Amino acid sequence: QGELSAIDILGMSGQKLLHGSLQEMPEAGLHLAISSVGCETDPRATIVAGKPYNHEVYGRGGHAYGTLEFVGARVLLIQAGDPVMAIDCGNENELQYTASRMDGRVLASA
Repeated sequence: QGELSAIDILGMSGQKLLHGSLQEMPEAGLHLAISSVGCETDPRATIVAGKPYNHEVYGRGGHAYGTLEFVGARVLLIQAGDPVMAIDCGNENELQYTASRMDGRVLASA
């Protein structure tokens, strides 16, 4: 039980933007929480590892948002039964990923 790993998510300037925390929760498994700086007790999003290829996503206050579902090399964020975002791997060896809306508009890349 407790935090297994923590990571600072930095902007292009090197300033810390978000805090990531991987935790082992009793009887609930692994949780990845993403929080604003100084608000680590109220994560903006939490991903709970579930069955292989299907993870639950929660928003602020622990409210259920949707699921992450793996479809081949793509990960889809499903909300109310509809895909709302896709995460695609550009170069897995170099950890290059792109998050896009379902209309193709790029939201983020790393």
